[in-house]
Amino acid sequence: MEIGGAALCAAWAPDGERFAVGLASKDTAVCHYEPQVTAWVASKVGKSKAAITALAWHQSSQYLATGSTDRHLRVYDVTVTEEGHGPGFNALQVTEDASAWVNAIAFSRSNVLAFACQDATVRFKSLAGGPDAAVEVVRWKSLPFLDLAFVGRNEAPTASPLMKLGDSEALPRTSEHTNTITGCRALSDGRFSTSSLDGTVLVWELSA
Repeated sequence: MEIGGAALCAAWAPDGERFAVGLASKDTAVCHYEPQVTAWVASKVGKSKAAITALAWHQSSQYLATGSTDRHLRVYDVTVTEEGHGPGFNALQVTEDASAWVNAIAFSRSNVLAFACQDATVRFKSLAGGPDAAVEVVRWKSLPFLDLAFVGRNEAPTASPLMKLGDSEALPRTSEHTNTITGCRALSDGRFSTSSLDGTVLVWELSA
C-alpha cells in the first residue's frame, strides 16, 4: 500500500478479512484483499484534522473507532456486503471530545467504548445508550496510558501507563517492567500480557 505519510497504528478486524491503518497524513485506510487483482485495496474512512494515533475495531467488524491528535475520538460505520461497501459505509456514528490526543481505544464485548488520552484520563462510553450517552472520565494521578484492553470474565479494563507497572499498588503485580510499557493485550484464558521498552513481555493473572 502506497501512502503519503507515516503509518502510526494498524489493527486487524476481528473477522480477519480487513485491516485498518492510521496515518500521519490525517487519513485512515481500511484495506481488503481483492483476488481479481491479487492485491490489497485501501478505502479512505473518516475525516480528521490531525494525525491518527489509535484504532480499534468493534467485535462485529462493522465499526471502526479512530483517535487523533486533534483531541477527538470518532466511530465510523465500515460495514461491507458481498456486493461491496454497505449503504452506511464511512458514516460517522459517534464523536467525542477527548480533551487531549488519544493514545489507545478498546471496545468491550458489552458495548462499552474506552479511550485513553494524553492528559492521563481514561474515558468510558456505553454504546447501549446511543451516540449521545454520557462519558465517564477516570483520572490517573501519574503519567498517561499508552494502550488499553478489556480483560477477564467481567471485562475489567487494564492499561499500560508510561511508568513501571509495579509503581502502583492499585494494579495487579507479579513482577515489574523497568521501562515504559508500550502495549497490553487480552488473552483468551482471561489473563493479559504487557510489553515494554525494557525488552520483556509479561503475562498477568487477575486476582479473584
